[in-house]
Amino acid sequence: MSQHHDETPPRLGPFELGELVGTGGMGQVWRARHVGEGREVAIKVMRRAQLDTQRFQEAFQREVRAVARLNHPGVVRVFDSGEVPAGLERSSGGRLVEGSAYLAMDLAVGTLERTDLSQFGWERRRAILIALLDALAHAHARGVIHRDLKPANVLWVPDAGGRPRLKLSDFGLAFALHDDAPTRRGVRERRVAGTPRFMAPEQITGRWRDQGPWTDLYALGCLAYGLLGQPAFGGARAEDVLRDQLQKPHPPLEPSVEVPPGLQTWLDGLLAKKPTRRYQRAADAAHDLRQLRLESPAPPEANAGDDPERARFYAAEEGASREVITLALPAAGEPTLHLERGHRGEGGEKMNREEGAEMWARPASDLHPAPPPHTWQTPRNDPSDGQLLGVGLGLFGLRSLPLVGRQGERQQLWQALLDVHRSGRPRLALVRGEVGVGASRLAQWLAERAHETGAAEVLQASHSPTGGPADGVARMMGSYLRCTGLSRDEIGLRVGQLFEDRAAPGLMARNLEVASAHDQVELTELLSPACDPDFREDVFTLRLVRPSERHMTWRRLLERITARRPALLVLDDVQWGSATLSFVRHLLNEKAHGRLPVLIVATLRESEEARARPIGEQLRDLLRFERAWQLGLGPLGLADHERLIEEMLGLERGLARQVAERTAGNPLFALQLVGDWVERGVLEVGPRGFELRAGAGSELPDDIHQVLRQRVDELVGVAAIAAHQLEGPAGRLSGSERARRALELAAALGRDVDAREWQRASELAECVPPPALLGLMEVRHLIERNPTGWSFGHGALRETLEKLARDAGRWHSHHRAAAAMLADAGAHPGAPAARRGYHLLEAGLAEEALEPLWQGAHHHVETLGLHEGLKIAERFERALRLAEVGADDPRWAELWMLRALAHLRLGEMDAVAVALERAHVFVETLEAAQHPGARRQRAEHTYLSGVLSQLTGDPRRGRELAAQSASMFEAVNHLDGLARALYLQAETMCWLGEDALALPIYGRAEAIFESLGDVRGVTKSKMGVGNLEMRHGDAARGEALIEEAIAAFQEQGDTYATAMGYSNLGEGLRARGKPGRALELCEQGLEMMRRAGLFEASIELNLCCAALALGDMERAARALKELQPRVIDMGSEGLLGVVYASWLPIYASRGQWTRWARSAEKARTHLERQPIHDADLAWTFELAAALARRADRLTEARQALRSAIAQHRALGATGDLQRAEALLLTLRDQAP
Repeated sequence: MSQHHDETPPRLGPFELGELVGTGGMGQVWRARHVGEGREVAIKVMRRAQLDTQRFQEAFQREVRAVARLNHPGVVRVFDSGEVPAGLERSSGGRLVEGSAYLAMDLAVGTLERTDLSQFGWERRRAILIALLDALAHAHARGVIHRDLKPANVLWVPDAGGRPRLKLSDFGLAFALHDDAPTRRGVRERRVAGTPRFMAPEQITGRWRDQGPWTDLYALGCLAYGLLGQPAFGGARAEDVLRDQLQKPHPPLEPSVEVPPGLQTWLDGLLAKKPTRRYQRAADAAHDLRQLRLESPAPPEANAGDDPERARFYAAEEGASREVITLALPAAGEPTLHLERGHRGEGGEKMNREEGAEMWARPASDLHPAPPPHTWQTPRNDPSDGQLLGVGLGLFGLRSLPLVGRQGERQQLWQALLDVHRSGRPRLALVRGEVGVGASRLAQWLAERAHETGAAEVLQASHSPTGGPADGVARMMGSYLRCTGLSRDEIGLRVGQLFEDRAAPGLMARNLEVASAHDQVELTELLSPACDPDFREDVFTLRLVRPSERHMTWRRLLERITARRPALLVLDDVQWGSATLSFVRHLLNEKAHGRLPVLIVATLRESEEARARPIGEQLRDLLRFERAWQLGLGPLGLADHERLIEEMLGLERGLARQVAERTAGNPLFALQLVGDWVERGVLEVGPRGFELRAGAGSELPDDIHQVLRQRVDELVGVAAIAAHQLEGPAGRLSGSERARRALELAAALGRDVDAREWQRASELAECVPPPALLGLMEVRHLIERNPTGWSFGHGALRETLEKLARDAGRWHSHHRAAAAMLADAGAHPGAPAARRGYHLLEAGLAEEALEPLWQGAHHHVETLGLHEGLKIAERFERALRLAEVGADDPRWAELWMLRALAHLRLGEMDAVAVALERAHVFVETLEAAQHPGARRQRAEHTYLSGVLSQLTGDPRRGRELAAQSASMFEAVNHLDGLARALYLQAETMCWLGEDALALPIYGRAEAIFESLGDVRGVTKSKMGVGNLEMRHGDAARGEALIEEAIAAFQEQGDTYATAMGYSNLGEGLRARGKPGRALELCEQGLEMMRRAGLFEASIELNLCCAALALGDMERAARALKELQPRVIDMGSEGLLGVVYASWLPIYASRGQWTRWARSAEKARTHLERQPIHDADLAWTFELAAALARRADRLTEARQALRSAIAQHRALGATGDLQRAEALLLTLRDQAP
């Protein structure tokens, strides 16, 4: 400032203002000096004209949030932020306006744009690029995309030693992936901003979902062109430059200095029009840039400071260069352009459509990811800038704090990531800890470090006790693919773009085949409930997708994601994520599914594990895998804890020690305690740092919940004041009481709060939140926004609100309001019904909760949401107990049989047996009490026991139980049960070779299913009839029935049944002498099963028979090698006997008679223990006999023929029996 009316320079907090040094689009920049330490800083202040412009206010706040979360020597440092007080407007002559936001930051001595580069050779220019890539890597790993990288925004700032260092600045257009993306809808931005000569195509066209690190790397490529030669895209008019960026290939570089070979290829990797053809990470680009060397050694550069070879890249174990350079003062630079979509109009769209083939014809270099560094540590030995005394209150809660301590744990996790990178195999780290000790922070550190080094693709998921669309794997995948907030149709279009056009970044599928339309449909259906804010389960009918099918769909997506680098899955609070843990098991099961380079880091809150009871066995099961281990976190050590507290804010040493001792190594407790002091304004600047103001009270709270209570008190008080100013006097409840109850109600709704639900429930509870409440919570970092509302920032706040509500006797009423809200919304059977039941249960209304909980559990099991169904069943059991429902109530038996059905569909046979045993006890109790529903419950129990027998390889017992249950269901006139039992009876008869008896039973089941409108039941029955017709009756009719069934199953999306249809059709065609076509169909069915992660022994056996009939012994042998270990795991004696029998023709064709003898003996033994009678088995024995006879092995031939005769006799196949017996007689007459 050139003149003052007062001799005393004006003060802005601890800063004494100097002269005005610049004015730009975002505000004014003043030189200032820290009063206590004399350090010069820059103060950036919004101008008067911008105060009423929402766009500028949002951009200013975006810059504050973006830069505050970054802590890197290559990014401009922000010391504090706040608002201009009233007195300063007067003393500044009106140039500083009261209420204007300001930002105190590093003071630059120049910009890259105004730097004289004439004395800079290749090495020093390369060092500048590496320094910028280093800063970008740090920002990108924390979700910040700059979007306005240009020389004018690259500053020279003196470090503590007085030497200028490059720093990236001006984050006004920054795009925060973690903050902005989840709250945005649609595909394109309404307003496009940037500097034309540095804007990537996806930025120009407003495709914000396609923007990411590669967008900044495109700008860096443009900057590199200017740094090393001529601008990549020039032009006098902005419109011309934008058109060239979209349509023209960048010209070859005309370097102004000697450059190494390969530089053009490197630049091509930055400036490709398609994002997927660019470098995806700054670390990748930096690694390749560091490999470029001049062909002849360059002479030493004047004033180069350090050896250019020591230019370091922090993200890859090295840091930015530290050249000492004399520079000019900063200049205004090239302006940033803001375009409304309406202004761009059709022209921008036309430019996008006209991107011709020649634009993409430039061959992309083979851009390999950077190799991961051997250590996670960053040897930053540069002089520290230190912390200025008495600053930082305005940034508290926004600033990103470094992870302190945990050296051993970090080393374990990093080594695990390196192991995954080397071996290509999955690993699991289960990080346990109490609330607040930093388990999630440790996992987040690994995610950031892996991202900035390019060591992994990072995917993150969270979980909560109430469940919901924001939980689990689907939301994790949707966020990675940038589908969150899209409608179902838009998700389908985006998935198609990702998998077909490969035009969107992030999904590196360059070296893989294009996914099928089936994959795209599966992904769209799985992503829609998690990503579409308006998704309604009662409006969209999704396919019946089994858990294994979901797992295989996600797995195939991960295979594409990991085509170039491993994946890191960070899964928070898995004690609430049963379905997610099931997917983790799938990934770890290499024996069944193969290798995948994935490191899984799952956090677990130990205090919550007991409440999530069904999870315990899943966790124990996962830890049995060789490549899984636990990582227990205790409190931080005192020294590390004190250091963390010092990093938070410059507290006076004695006060910092008090905080460390009271919070006992719990970082979250310490953060909330200091945050409470900041918000209440009880800290003041002392000679050695912030101190507690006199009279503020020196007693420290006992635990984290006490300090959070204080924060809630402060929060609702401020919200009440704002509400009074806006709305006037409060109604029945004061503003603070409304805010408090609204927050408690939100805690009852769960971790993720739907804005519309919260509003409606608050209206019902007469505690509508004040309008300012959410904004106040957001600036205090207590919540995070998402497409449908917001989420609590950490579980401790939600727990505190629950404790407050319980203590005040309001917790039950909040849950009643939530349940009433869901009832008003017309909850349909399924997830909303289950949520309503949960809220009624938590409201203490156990009896009322029973019906909606049962609806929800039954719905999820029937629609194959099996893990969720089991979780709801657990709540249903709790409701039964709380309602004191007696053992003679049929709902107990129904509960355990529903669990048995869920475990059956999951393939967990041991759990099925346990559930049926428990159900049996309750059925007997019903029978003893002569309950009217006892007979139906007994029928259901008998039916499920029959299914279990069939699936565990005992079809004879299965047939008996099926027949019994059919009679029982018929006696009580339960048609659905009768149809299911009849179908099971027919299936088991076919297994036992009783085809003639099975045909009319299939027909009867089909008629009942049709009367009930059960389309799937009708289709299954038609399939059974078709199989029998092809074997014994009208083959053409049978083939038509099976093809009709296949079409119906495909329409229903039932992969398992469709695959079985192909197998059955193949079996029939083989019997009609068409083994080639039969083998093709069986291969098709088997491939469908594999893609869905499903298994059915009969398909593999049918394929084996087709191969044997075709004479392809090697294909038959491959099928048996894959099948045999799985049948052994099943524990089915009969099926194992069939497998050993199927080896006999193969060993005969190879002349391996010793192996024949062993297999024949094993087949005999297993089939005696559990007989199976099947026409295909008889055929296999006859084929083995024929091959043995051809080899003159008559003893073996007679042995096999006797086994075939036993099968024919048991099947009642008189003609085949007589033929085989006659053949045996001829063999007896021949010499041995």
